[in-house]
Amino acid sequence: MCVVHLVESIPFYAKYNKNLLEQEEGVHVQEFSNPKEMLREVESGNVPDVVVMDTILPFMNGSDLIEKISKINNKIKFLVVTSNRRHMEEIKHKHIPIMEKPFLVSEFKKTFRKVRENGIGCVDDFYVSYEEGAR
Repeated sequence: MCVVHLVESIPFYAKYNKNLLEQEEGVHVQEFSNPKEMLREVESGNVPDVVVMDTILPFMNGSDLIEKISKINNKIKFLVVTSNRRHMEEIKHKHIPIMEKPFLVSEFKKTFRKVRENGIGCVDDFYVSYEEGAR
């Protein structure tokens, strides 16, 4: 079982992304529109395998959320899905995979599978694994 915390404040994208993720075998999705609520869950021991998130969130931006989650558990993997380029460079420096909205469903699924199966997406290991897989 792969537990995914989906953090998305726009209901359309939350429903769409949740549907795509639940098409993957063995994936259980917990949806959050508020990053503070998701952080409380992680702090209380409800630790996901993967966090799929936007960068535009209420109360904090995606880069700050990644920092806070990584301080709790640096083994949690991330996949950022956003239409906002504002925080992309900060997130790329954290070695987190980023997909821009709108995206191709096939690319989303392929990237999610790489994050899930190959362990990429943690703060320290994305680029090495992703580049090796691309060869």
